[in-house]
Amino acid sequence: MKVGFVGLGAMGVPMALNLLKAGHAVRGFDVRAGAADALVAAGGTAATSAADAAKDADLLWLMVVSGEQAESVLFEHGAAAALPKGAIVGLGCTQAPAHAARTAVRLAAMGLCTLDAPVSGGTKGANAAALTIMCSGDEAVMQRARPVLDAMGSRVFDCGRDPGMGSTAKMINQLLCGVHIAAAAEAMHMAE
Repeated sequence: MKVGFVGLGAMGVPMALNLLKAGHAVRGFDVRAGAADALVAAGGTAATSAADAAKDADLLWLMVVSGEQAESVLFEHGAAAALPKGAIVGLGCTQAPAHAARTAVRLAAMGLCTLDAPVSGGTKGANAAALTIMCSGDEAVMQRARPVLDAMGSRVFDCGRDPGMGSTAKMINQLLCGVHIAAAAEAMHMAE
């Protein structure tokens, strides 16, 4: 697939590199100068803007910090308008479920498909193509995107048809992580 990739940070770069290794054409963008250097060295293409990354893409993956940043990339910086009709937008960021659902509605009105697909596994999982991807959206769209999802993650969970359900699963994951961190800290303090 032709993949536009926005967000080439600590997790984004290895994810984009894994897409290249799987045979996808990747055009990446990040606001930081030099962020696309590793992608270009591996055979990918550096985009000049988020809209440039989206141009002619079958799928645009957003590995940004939040739903607000995703909206900015899509609607303020023109990435959504640059995508061809029927293209898929993968929302890999952590965001409120309602935010993911609102973004999906806006994209659908533009003739675009959405996968609410936050990830878990950190840089270690990103480097090893072993992320957990909690994905919701239209089943046929998910199947079209499956080669991309499988190139980045070893566990892709189908969380249902409604955008926002992937983000709900991620929220539950984060709550459990927080509880485990707090319990581990208490146990280590007691052990000390």
